[in-house]
Amino acid sequence: MRLSEIFSQVRHLNEGAKDRYRMMFQYWNLIDSTKEERGVARIWESMKSQGEQMLGFAVTNYSPLFVPWFLRWLRANNAVNCLNSLYMLQNSEQAGFMEKLSERRAALIEMMKKIVEKSQNEILSRTPGLIRENISDVSKNVLRMNEQWKHFFDNDHIPGMAQYNPGNKTPDVVSQELLMIEQEYRKNHAGLISPDDHNGDDPVMVFPDGSAWFNLNKPGCSIEAAAMGHCGNGSGQRGQTVLSYRTPVKRGKETFWEPHLTFILDTKTGQLGEMKGRGNQKPAAKYHPHIIALLKNPLIKGLVGGGYMPENNFSISDLPEVEADELMQLKPGLATPGYILKKYRADLPNMPQEALEKLQAAFGEYSYEKVKLPYFDKGSESWVIASYPSVEGALDDLFGSVSLVWKVLINPDKLNFRDYSHEGLDSKSAAEAFEHLPPKTQKIIREHVKKYYSSEWTEYEEEEGLDEPDSDIAADEYIVRFLEHIDHGVYSGLIDFAADSWVIGTEKEAHSDAMDFLKDISENRNYSVEIKPEWGGKPTTVTVDNSTMIELFDTMDMLEYDSRQDWLELRKDVDVPQYGWHGNDWEAAADYGVDRIEDALQTDLKILKPAKKAT
Repeated sequence: MRLSEIFSQVRHLNEGAKDRYRMMFQYWNLIDSTKEERGVARIWESMKSQGEQMLGFAVTNYSPLFVPWFLRWLRANNAVNCLNSLYMLQNSEQAGFMEKLSERRAALIEMMKKIVEKSQNEILSRTPGLIRENISDVSKNVLRMNEQWKHFFDNDHIPGMAQYNPGNKTPDVVSQELLMIEQEYRKNHAGLISPDDHNGDDPVMVFPDGSAWFNLNKPGCSIEAAAMGHCGNGSGQRGQTVLSYRTPVKRGKETFWEPHLTFILDTKTGQLGEMKGRGNQKPAAKYHPHIIALLKNPLIKGLVGGGYMPENNFSISDLPEVEADELMQLKPGLATPGYILKKYRADLPNMPQEALEKLQAAFGEYSYEKVKLPYFDKGSESWVIASYPSVEGALDDLFGSVSLVWKVLINPDKLNFRDYSHEGLDSKSAAEAFEHLPPKTQKIIREHVKKYYSSEWTEYEEEEGLDEPDSDIAADEYIVRFLEHIDHGVYSGLIDFAADSWVIGTEKEAHSDAMDFLKDISENRNYSVEIKPEWGGKPTTVTVDNSTMIELFDTMDMLEYDSRQDWLELRKDVDVPQYGWHGNDWEAAADYGVDRIEDALQTDLKILKPAKKAT
């Protein structure tokens, strides 16, 4: 059978398995995204796409015994994410907006609540000792461990791995048991490669002691895996080949081969990926001469690292400085970001251009103007690590339009402060508003009441039994209460003035908190990450200072290996005070407040329609 036919059969089997397992996620078909409102459709397509990717990954990489267990946890996580996203969308809409669609969304929420409960009940019934409150966190950890699960099942030469059944165990127990199976196998099978298994491996370079680097001419090797106590690169990827450093070992009349190093070469680019010793450990220093010899070979163009436990890959910075410098001079393309950082960290902004370009290549990001990142901005003496054409684009990309920080800074109307701005306002609120009116307006109101409402005022004083006020402020409070009593437009104007002051002041307080949040959006870190928003459609940047840039390069996985996911670990939203945002800005609200009050005075019926004189 031709290889293409074998691949076709494998794909067919995988697709059949996906179709069967997809029945676990029937809620994906609850809606037709093409007929739904945009917000719901976007959420559903996103959740479905994420779930489909994980389902396909599991069917392709995990054992048949492991897949159903994993997918139960995936469903628990995916269903909760769908439900939470619907809640966020529901809460972000203004009251009464698109009522029918909101009803549809509410119905979806009720359906998803039942689905979440059902998926959690199944896990609870199968997992003794687990409580419902912990399911969400545990399911997140299961998904984060994908690379680890894949690594374990790439070890298909280990009998206990292929037949492992997670049963009703929790993910942490499963992880521990798989690790124990791997470690036990390493201890018992860290051995030699027989002459028959070694035949066909091509020597790349041979050393005087008879040891050699061999090209195995395949992207993954179970024989190498069994002897070295690691996965042997599993099935590998197209274009990869395994390089193995081995020494000959005599056993009677036969020569066996003992592997010590396994390096993965991309034959298209000449870049080395994983570079490990036995049991996925970092190569020992005694093998550095053989590694240096390989790196000088024309086959090798550079180092990218990556793979499982990338921190254990060989790095140029593992070498003594003199040897590393000599190698870099001979072959500059081998310089890794870690080595460059080690060499230039004392004066990072002034490193040579070729060194900066190597760091930028590892960073792998561009600004919106297609400029490589990061770069040092001498004007602000900071490193630009992200760039956007506008603050709207930055906030939308980093936090999303459903986040509070986006609403506060881009569309504060979405906070709906004005919807409940009048709640709880009374005559005391109106009296406070009166105090913040310009003295001229206060005087006009007093004179207006005295001139047009003298008899009503006298009657009101008698009814209420008002005492002589101790101060002008107390007298003004009486006037405000009187205006409320006669339902005068000025009283409504004062209430509106107080409401506007609260809305403006509260929005400013929220804005201030959001801006403080952007000044340092990292959490539980020793460094600071700052967004510098430029309003009015101007470019917005994310910057760090020089010491922070060094800290980032030291801690980000991308330096020596290929894992940059969530490397900034940004806080996802601005914190709301315990009792919510609350503030007043009387000065900002004054102009509108005065206009309302003056309109009420000028349209007073007492002025427009004076009482007729008695005949």
